[in-house]
Amino acid sequence: MDYGKLAKKFAVYAVIGIVTAGLVYNYVFSDSGFLKRREARKRIKFLESELLKVQEENQQLRSEIQNLGSDLKTIEKAARDLGMVKPGEKIIKFVDEEKPDTSQAE
Repeated sequence: MDYGKLAKKFAVYAVIGIVTAGLVYNYVFSDSGFLKRREARKRIKFLESELLKVQEENQQLRSEIQNLGSDLKTIEKAARDLGMVKPGEKIIKFVDEEKPDTSQAE
């Protein structure tokens, strides 16, 4: 057996293996690698869903604004939610009485 040829074959395969391992490592773990792209895609999906939620909320708020400008019942409800009353009305508030703390024994 010729050990010189065997050593050369081994060296060629070793270099090919090292280069391949380096390329795979770079593909998977680099700043633009597979893992970073997968993480970025997840982040994009999350942000897109958040954007949809905000757009829906904006549409609801636009609708409320339109209603506040034209519907008297909606205007009155909003005013009452803010604590406003009509002239001559009285506000009656119900307050829960605090119960004495019986959990602590003296």
